[in-house]
Amino acid sequence: MLTAHLRDNMSSQDFTSGHNKLLMQKLLLKHIDLLTPPQLVFTMFLVGISREFPGLPYQSQLEQGFPIPDTLNHKLEQVLPELSSAEVGVVCHGLHLSYLHLETRHRIVRNHLLNSILFFPEKSLVRNQLALASIAKTLKRRGAINQAAVSQIIQKLDPYLDYMECYPKLRLLQMCLSAKLPSSTWKPFIHKIFEGLKPMENLRLKDLEQLAFCLLYFQENNELQPYLLEILKGVNSCDWSDVRSGRSYVYLISHLAKAQVYCLSSIDSILEKANQCDMSELHTDVGLANAIDFLFRLNIPILSDVGSDAVYVTKFIKRNRCLSENSLFQVLELDFIRDIYKLKTKHALDDGKRIKLVKHFQSHPLRRTTDYEGSFHLNTLSLLYRDLKVIQPKNFRISLEYPMPCSTSPNIILERYRGDTECFHPDILHSYENTLILFLPKKSEVGYEGQLFGRCKTEINYLNHLGYNVEILNWKDYYDALKRKKNLKYLRSVLNRYFFNH
Repeated sequence: MLTAHLRDNMSSQDFTSGHNKLLMQKLLLKHIDLLTPPQLVFTMFLVGISREFPGLPYQSQLEQGFPIPDTLNHKLEQVLPELSSAEVGVVCHGLHLSYLHLETRHRIVRNHLLNSILFFPEKSLVRNQLALASIAKTLKRRGAINQAAVSQIIQKLDPYLDYMECYPKLRLLQMCLSAKLPSSTWKPFIHKIFEGLKPMENLRLKDLEQLAFCLLYFQENNELQPYLLEILKGVNSCDWSDVRSGRSYVYLISHLAKAQVYCLSSIDSILEKANQCDMSELHTDVGLANAIDFLFRLNIPILSDVGSDAVYVTKFIKRNRCLSENSLFQVLELDFIRDIYKLKTKHALDDGKRIKLVKHFQSHPLRRTTDYEGSFHLNTLSLLYRDLKVIQPKNFRISLEYPMPCSTSPNIILERYRGDTECFHPDILHSYENTLILFLPKKSEVGYEGQLFGRCKTEINYLNHLGYNVEILNWKDYYDALKRKKNLKYLRSVLNRYFFNH
């Protein structure tokens, strides 16, 4: 009855797929409240197979993924406590394959998932590694913010890490990123996971990419440099048997370069292939497909021709738009690193392509106006900019700009006025002794004890290397001062630190 009107001119495969989609629409959009826990598990299993949750605009969505729908969230709040840890893993696998993720508001579901790992039966931990990895994958994005719970999970799983495969180890490591763990917790955990992943030649290129990102996120004072050097040694001998390996290759070489571990031949090859692509009209699917063609050309020869398959590339872009665009950003950043660290490569990114990429990634509303509604981070920047205009020091001009071509967020820039028409320009790569940059890390990049994680450390390192004067702003301190109506005093104290040292 469900598929009677679709039976004509359909293959058996299409018939089965159409039947499953109609079945999921009925169950998840109209009768989700009636599903028993086992029925919901099986329905989410079907969702994972089809890779789509009914009712969501996968074809028109420009971002990568969707937050868990409210109806499903309410159902999961009721059902998850009644499921076994293995069944929770099946549900999470369905969420992951259908591009659904947690948000901060999904607090109850997040706590249930953390408990499902904490109380995972120890006798079945090794046997049900996929379930464990699926739960950890779902918790990766805003899911593991409970530092105490994640610390307990690490302590629970520590005796079993030697018996686990690569996939669950990496998922557990990724889960720890959002927990902002103290160094006394994450250092021994990383060491044990890394030693268990050797030799690097047995891993996929994507595994090396994910591992390098995690190490870069945690690294302090280059103490993880030996691990990153071992990853670099395994690049050419690991498993490349995936048509998407070119993307992983670009990301991996970029992550290593940010940690000052360079493979000049790889950087040169990436820039050479990128220069051969058309990078105009990046806002369209066709334009983006033309721009990322080099990702497929960087793969091993037997898989490099898939880039000429327009149907595959279009589908790949629709499901991986953020990853595709960010691949271009990695190229832009590699070229920036090559320039500021004076790396001797044969090729550099073409000037015209560099300008197009900078304009594409930095065309943010904050460059045009400060009166808008945006994320918490950008709203905080707007408030800081407003207050600094009130107390603007004499002979300084204040602007809200991207200080570098590879900056991911605007910063507040104070430049000492020297009586001429010279002004700050973000595309010029020089040191500015008379320039102060007030850098605001995102909430996700600041630990509970004020330590910095992730991207902000990389950008601060760039700015310091270029010779800028950098003062780091703390959003917690600012909002505390704002509540007490001492926000101007707080900013004056920040500026006074700079004036005292200069």
